[in-house]
Amino acid sequence: MIDWKCVMALGTSLGVAGATLAQDPDLASVEGGEEELYPWELELSLGLSGSRGSTDSDNLRIGFNAGQETNRNIFSLALTYRYAREDSSDTENRFVGLARNDWKLGEDSPWSIFAEGEYEYNEFQNFESRVRGAAGLGYRIIGDENATLRL
Repeated sequence: MIDWKCVMALGTSLGVAGATLAQDPDLASVEGGEEELYPWELELSLGLSGSRGSTDSDNLRIGFNAGQETNRNIFSLALTYRYAREDSSDTENRFVGLARNDWKLGEDSPWSIFAEGEYEYNEFQNFESRVRGAAGLGYRIIGDENATLRL
């Protein structure tokens, strides 16, 4: 059986490696000789709950999301871990990591090529872990500051 600590370490390593590979090493030059920086959007969440009574239960949820859009690509990473325990028995032990990169086919083009990969570990399913990958062509239908829709 895989220990959840190993899964968390693997997921974090994959996330850091994916983020490093997806970074745009070239900064775009703009008028005036200045370079344009592409900031990362980062989100970290932590949820804890517990109750004591006729049954004792504890729940933990950890989430991490990262994203960056440059003039050449859009990268996103999502890592989630959930653990639950009821009356000294584990009831949930699940990790999901998803990384996706879209390579734009021109600055103003609605077309892109994408690749994504997902890893899931779930102690309480018929499978213990699984890996999924996908790649294809994307098309941006809506893309403004209020909404984004891609097919």
